[in-house]
Amino acid sequence: MVGAVQKTFKPLPYPAARAFAVIGSAFMFFFIAALLGGALSAALAPATLQAEHAAWMLALGLLCSAFFAGQGGSIGLLDAYSQGRVALPVSTGSAPGVAGAAGSPPLTAAEAGAALLVAARVADPSYAAANPWAVALRCAAWLGLPLGALGFGAVYAFWPRGLPREQFAWLFALSSAALGGGIVAALTGRPFLREAGLAKPQRAFAGSHAAYLWRRQVLPQIAINVFINGWVGLAIAPARLAEPDPRVPRELVLADAGGTALVLAIAIAAGVHTYARFDLRWGVTRGSAGKAPHWALRLLALLGSAVAVALLVQVLFALTGWDAVGLYGFVIGRGLACGAYSGWVAYLVARWNQLEPRGGALNSSADRAAA
Repeated sequence: MVGAVQKTFKPLPYPAARAFAVIGSAFMFFFIAALLGGALSAALAPATLQAEHAAWMLALGLLCSAFFAGQGGSIGLLDAYSQGRVALPVSTGSAPGVAGAAGSPPLTAAEAGAALLVAARVADPSYAAANPWAVALRCAAWLGLPLGALGFGAVYAFWPRGLPREQFAWLFALSSAALGGGIVAALTGRPFLREAGLAKPQRAFAGSHAAYLWRRQVLPQIAINVFINGWVGLAIAPARLAEPDPRVPRELVLADAGGTALVLAIAIAAGVHTYARFDLRWGVTRGSAGKAPHWALRLLALLGSAVAVALLVQVLFALTGWDAVGLYGFVIGRGLACGAYSGWVAYLVARWNQLEPRGGALNSSADRAAA
């Protein structure tokens, strides 16, 4: 059957899979932060990054790292488990839904305690699965904000005259890796065991597929990208808020429009692809009828939309004759435009990945085994 998951591999024991998820997440956050930190600092300064830019970029980066580690940590290991790639520990019957395959290691004392603590909630039919976006918001509020504020102050305390670009890239990458890996380590413990033990009705989204797309895919991407890309606009702009008439040059706006649209199209498509497929497989949504376009047409649509955004901004400047835009207009316009574009990309990619007949063939390995 097309799209069916065929179990041709030996599942990893839960402790090994959890360690792999934590280490892999730390490396991923290190790589992305190093790449973004290096690219943004190179665009802002030839050698030394000003303290103001470094402070804002580090604070925003840590906030985003906490947010996306929360969202990714909520579904990453669970997605692997839904495909039969993780063998949960064999329990002694203390908790429903946490017994793994025969031959998997027994529960440690810590895992047994966690299983006992979550058993009552798992057994409660009214208990619903955690929303990954809500988990992400909590991680951002409890960890991202305070650590971002700490990083902001640390830049001014230790590097008041700025710091070299390479040093900032290392600082950003290491701090993001530590934060992201720590959050994933926490979420793949007791929270993972609880979610893995939920029955299929407890995971389902209460509403239509259209409502699911709006509330679980489109609206979060709009909100996230309005906030993040507005602040990124403030961080990369050469103008200062303290100036009497802060302006952003035309060249920077044009380069930023094309580059940002391309990055958003690729990054959001990759993230939503994984998230939408997981939700379908895990029973959060049943998908909708229809046939997805060929992958080449989907790729062409996404890349073409990024080019269209860049051309639209070019046309806007050609028609108006502007040689610069106000800083406030740039920040607000950048945030709103990125939010709208991100929501559109998320809608397309999520819908493409939840269309029949592919949707009907995607079922959790755990659910098939239970059946």
